[in-house]
Parts: sequence; C-alpha cells; structure tokens
Amino acid sequence: YEDVSIVNNHYNNVKRWVNFLLSQYKLTGLANLYAAWGDWVPPAPGAQTNYSLVSSSALLRDLSSLLLFANITNNTADLSTYSSLYSLLATEFHQVFYNESCGGYVENSQAANALALSLSGVVPDSLRSNVIDNLVNDIIARDYHFTTGVVSIRALFPVLAEAGHVDVAMKLALQTTYPSFGYQFNNPYENATTLWEVWDAPFEGVMMNSRNHIMFGSIGEFFYSHLAGIKKLPGLGSFLIQPYIPSQTLLSSLQASHDTLKGTVSVSWSRDTANLVSLNVSFPANTHKNIVVFNKIRLDGSLLSLQELSESGKPVLNSEAVRSLSVREDGTSEVVVGSGDYLFLAHFG
Repeated sequence: YEDVSIVNNHYNNVKRWVNFLLSQYKLTGLANLYAAWGDWVPPAPGAQTNYSLVSSSALLRDLSSLLLFANITNNTADLSTYSSLYSLLATEFHQVFYNESCGGYVENSQAANALALSLSGVVPDSLRSNVIDNLVNDIIARDYHFTTGVVSIRALFPVLAEAGHVDVAMKLALQTTYPSFGYQFNNPYENATTLWEVWDAPFEGVMMNSRNHIMFGSIGEFFYSHLAGIKKLPGLGSFLIQPYIPSQTLLSSLQASHDTLKGTVSVSWSRDTANLVSLNVSFPANTHKNIVVFNKIRLDGSLLSLQELSESGKPVLNSEAVRSLSVREDGTSEVVVGSGDYLFLAHFG
C-alpha cells in the first residue's frame, strides 16, 4: 500500500533484532551460529541439514530486509553500514559452508544448496551453474521428490524457476507420491483438505501433528510470484508481470489476479504450441509504468528466446500501446506499457 509509516514505526525494532543476531554471530561466527529447530521437519526418514547454515541463511535474509527498509526510509548511514556487513557475511557463508569435494554446500543437500542459491552474493558466479546442477540432479535422482523442510522449501521453487528449471519445479508441485504436497490427498490413509504440519502425518503421534497448518504453504506464493509472475514494483502504480512458463504437458494455461490499492492486476497465459505463448495482462487505471517480461522457455532440453512479438494483432513495435521493447542482459525481453488490457502473442525459437 506504499504506506512508509509502517516501515518507519517498526524500523528500530527490526534493526534491534538484526543487531541481536549479529551479537550472537560475534560469539561463534557463521560456522557455529546458534540454532534451535533448523530446517524444521524435512520428510522422514531424511536428516536435518546443517543447523548453523540454516540460521546463517536467516541472518542474511533478515539483514536483506533491514537493507530494504533502510532504502525505503532513506537511512543512508545504515544502508552503508549494513551493506558492508552483508557483503562480509555473504563471503563468509560461502567460505564456511561450501564443500569443494561435492561442489555444493555442506552435505550437498537440496536444502543447503537452495538456501545458498537464494541469497544474493553468496554463490560465486563461477560456481553457480554447478550448484544448480547438483540441486536439480538430486531432485531427478529422487524421481522428483524434495527433501526440504519448512525453511528451505520456500527457497526451492523460486530458485529452480529462476535458474531455467521451472519444469522441475512443476514436477515437484504435481508429484503425488511420498513425500509431496499431492501425497496429502493421494494416500490410502486420509484425504487432506488442508495442509498437514508434517509430510507423514498418518504415521506420527498426536504431538506436533496438526492437519490444518500453513507451515508449508509457501508454494502458494510461488504460484503468484513466478507461475503467474505478478510482482509490485517500487512506487505507486508500477507492476511487473514476468511469468515462468513450463512445458505444455505440465501446465498448458494459467489464470490469476491480484487485488491492489490501484485495482486488480490480472494475468492469463496459454502455451498454444511448443514455441507459441499467448499472454493476456490487465493493469488498473492510474498505473503509469508497467513492465512485462518474456522469459526464455524450455523445449527438449534447450532454452528458447523470444523471436517475434505482437500486441493485439500488430507487431509490438507498431503498437501505440507499447512504449518500449528491449532485450535484457540475461536474454529476456522487456515491454513497457501503461494501464489497460493487452494481448501478446510470443513466438520463441
């Protein structure tokens, strides 16, 4: 809602919390950072990932939030101080937890690699593709099942999509055998209508075994932020639509909407053929600079880039509604538009 007063009112408390975490860090470093529950309840009988790595990822995540709030409140002194601290901690995270023998983090688990990849500045560019490959290969080796707990599963799906593996993320989401979301309503014991607290609820005792627990509900965020691609940009009246579109056999179409202070932002897309995507987007009135990004799509193991784009039947550069078209450094294509309804037809090759 662009209400900066909320950030102003709570800024000092957030800062105090981060400073408390930093005081604990000074006692042990990241290698032995305090931990209690870690990456809570990964699928049994799997083991917990390194507790201090999980706590260290939380410290860096909270520090990132403080930096965001410092930027919003124009607190330049804190922005400088804590940016330097973040850089030092990101470097230490890699130095402490990276395992050269396996090319991943600590025990090379899905949790450890997903958390490391989700943190800005932690995984060096020269190693990033290897760590991603380790993560993907482990998921495939387990027949598209995850081994993540409540902390790392939130990082897992976005990391896969942003690395060009949205198909892998979708196969995890669609899985119905244990452990998976689908197992909760595809098993011989009970048909879940809400999320379980633990993946193997029918086999656990009465303690810590809620059948109505949002703990693993972060996948819902992934549906909106990545599959639909709806995100709010800084400033009033600015939205980003950047859907990550999987193969037709996994998801051929999608519809989503999000109610905002300015009105409803809606998205629908369909993968009409292997290399043809229709994308309908609607931005509410009084939105001035909206961005639509066309990611590469995967076909037969290769990533295809946008080749041709039209809007409402016209080549996009001939459309009066389109303000600009550009290609980003990562090979994705960006279109800038104002408010209104848009129908894009995208050919990839």
